[in-house]
Amino acid sequence: MQDKTAIVFVHGFKGGVDTFGSLPQDMECWLGMQTELDKYTSTVYPAWKTSGKLEIAVDNLQAWMAEQQLQNQYTAFVLVAHSMGGLLACDVYLKSLREGNRLNIKAVLNLDCPMIGLHPHVFANTTNDYYNKFNKVKDVASGASVLIPFVGALWGANKPDKSGAEQRDEREKKVKDKEHNVQPNTNYLKPAGAAIAAISAVGAGAYFGRDRILEAYRAAAGLTTDHLLFLSNLWNTRSLKERLDSMSNAPVVFKNYYTHLPHLNDRTFCLIPAKHSSFIKTSNSLANDEISAHINMFNASSNSSYHQLLKHLVEDAL
Repeated sequence: MQDKTAIVFVHGFKGGVDTFGSLPQDMECWLGMQTELDKYTSTVYPAWKTSGKLEIAVDNLQAWMAEQQLQNQYTAFVLVAHSMGGLLACDVYLKSLREGNRLNIKAVLNLDCPMIGLHPHVFANTTNDYYNKFNKVKDVASGASVLIPFVGALWGANKPDKSGAEQRDEREKKVKDKEHNVQPNTNYLKPAGAAIAAISAVGAGAYFGRDRILEAYRAAAGLTTDHLLFLSNLWNTRSLKERLDSMSNAPVVFKNYYTHLPHLNDRTFCLIPAKHSSFIKTSNSLANDEISAHINMFNASSNSSYHQLLKHLVEDAL
């Protein structure tokens, strides 16, 4: 049987089939120039539900890959995954490995994946604090009045004269005060309120400025409890560590290319472990902030290191 490798692109949270722009085609073209024609085929995993339990998403991707393997006679796979899609890609590989690696996954190439969590600069709070916020939203979501402290957090969290801890203490006090005034007939959060609460639940309120609150609100309008359950994987520090340790010791090419902003005090979207050879910096001098660098990785007009990133990915896939 002729060797035929599928390069599978997996989007991240709230992403879609258009997440990667021209990257799938660019990789296939570059690989085709260096190998036998049609040896490498790029395919984008269809839009998947980035909510609920991660384990279900893992099973679904694995089943889809097995189906593709059978239909197209693929002899190997390379997973290229963006953002939280990287957690999914790692778990699919590790699950496949435990089962004998019948899929023959040769490489897991993550792109700005928060393998050990999001950087505090992005959301202004430590990763562990996200879990507290998530539980707080669940606990107090029985009354619409909880929106008041969350809105306050959105507007005031970026004040420089108070520490993150002081701001959290004030927000917690406001939540407790407002809980006493919850109306008995408001046992749910309306979609608008849920969106604002969801932003605070993942810490995003501390990042977005006043001029971006409406944009953040629109971005979060579709969030549900299932979405928050999926996002909770970002602050499950034990699972994050176990996953990274397993990938680091596995017989597979494993990389995580992370965005880096040299013109903004070397900020990054993801937390980066010290002295880890699998984490590779891709500097972007065009991005205005970590979020824009994260979502605009796959366009040369918005990522100054796009072609360098493409070159590295092709080398890893060979």
